[in-house]
Amino acid sequence: MDLTGSERDRLIRLIREHRLEPSEDELLAHSAPCVTLLLSDIEDPRRAVTDSAPGSSRMGGLPDAPDGFEWRVIRPRPDAPEVHAGFLMQLDLADLPRLAGSGLPATGLLSVFHWDQCTELGHSFEVHYFAATGRPWHRIEPPADVPCASELGLYLDGRAFPIEGVLGIDAPSKGQHDLLSYDAHERFAHESQDTDHPQRWASRWATFRQRAAAPGFDTRCARGFRYDWWWVGQLLGRMDLASAEWFAARERSAHRRRLLLQFETNPVVGFAGGCDAAPVLVLVLARDPGSSQHLDFGSVLATLAP
Repeated sequence: MDLTGSERDRLIRLIREHRLEPSEDELLAHSAPCVTLLLSDIEDPRRAVTDSAPGSSRMGGLPDAPDGFEWRVIRPRPDAPEVHAGFLMQLDLADLPRLAGSGLPATGLLSVFHWDQCTELGHSFEVHYFAATGRPWHRIEPPADVPCASELGLYLDGRAFPIEGVLGIDAPSKGQHDLLSYDAHERFAHESQDTDHPQRWASRWATFRQRAAAPGFDTRCARGFRYDWWWVGQLLGRMDLASAEWFAARERSAHRRRLLLQFETNPVVGFAGGCDAAPVLVLVLARDPGSSQHLDFGSVLATLAP
């Protein structure tokens, strides 16, 4: 997905505010629109709720689903007891900003479940899409007498955190070793007359990314809450270059993976992605190689951004 004119203008303003002009061409070429997922803008983002509207966007609690949904149970090894997935989040697509050409339906519920993160990461998430049919959602209880495989099983006590989406820009770099970040750093060091210490450059780079992704970043921080208290992740956006190369080498096929979700480590909700500096990327298969449509939510891969 390409940036719109207004998104591009906002990105240019941020680049110049943070004195990243030597990397402007790369940042404009590799940034993409996204829906940034934040804990709802309430008095205190650390406050969980125990009752939420059916089908509302939230992290934790119990999932809502239509009639006929069955919470999946597996036996990880032949000699192991059965376990069920932990519920991570659900997103009301009708309540989120719409990105044209994203391949996402305009309505319905996108639900994410989480398995034990100590297993192979590619199989540690599952994604369900429930179409909006006008029938009421039902709150689903986990299977009785079956333990939860996820360390996020604390949500089984009913606590949940309402989340909202805002239109943002996903700009490099995404993980620890995004190739573009290194290239931009080298260009900055050689082309700029600024003699800033690299750590100050890195701080400006990080703040630039945060402000690009969340237009209300400064307002929220001014209220005294650190950004990582209310920053959950994002829907859609860009895949970092290192991950794109990794998936291309792994699959060696014409299948085209699209970034669906990115999850950030968040101390409020208790989600940890394995490394604070490397968010979890959940990707889905785009069925039509020549189109952004027809995302396959049943074909999920996950990885830590390198």
